Amino acid sequence: MHANATQVDRPRTAFQIADRFVELMAKQDLNGVVGLYSPGASWEVHVPGWDELLSDPIEMLDLHQSFFGRDRFRIDRYELIASGDSVALNWDLGWRDRQSGLAAASFQSHVFTIADGGIQLQRMYCAGVRVYEEPDTISIESPHVREV
Repeated sequence: MHANATQVDRPRTAFQIADRFVELMAKQDLNGVVGLYSPGASWEVHVPGWDELLSDPIEMLDLHQSFFGRDRFRIDRYELIASGDSVALNWDLGWRDRQSGLAAASFQSHVFTIADGGIQLQRMYCAGVRVYEEPDTISIESPHVREV
């Protein structure tokens, strides 16, 4: 658990831990997010074009910062479903693209296995990232969305 968490504010159930993950992500408290992982945890990342398996907390923080540390990051929608020590998260994320400043979105599903009071395994499946064109540059012939 995060070093600053007290016994009172520590999430106790699998659902509460996943809900805290969402809350910390919304606040962009990425150190707090990484603090939710149990010792020896793994994060499987499946994104179009690459797959990764991380177990080092520093690598997890680096990837959280590069993938989720975005300008005007927001959670547009999310749903959590829990069964025992497993929790599924489905969410739609939005932000501003770092390079162009254009609106961007990502559609993801995560499955968490909770053990030892934290996230033991996280599997992330990202359907991709979209960067939307400025409204005045869209023509009838061009698509409204560009895959990145």
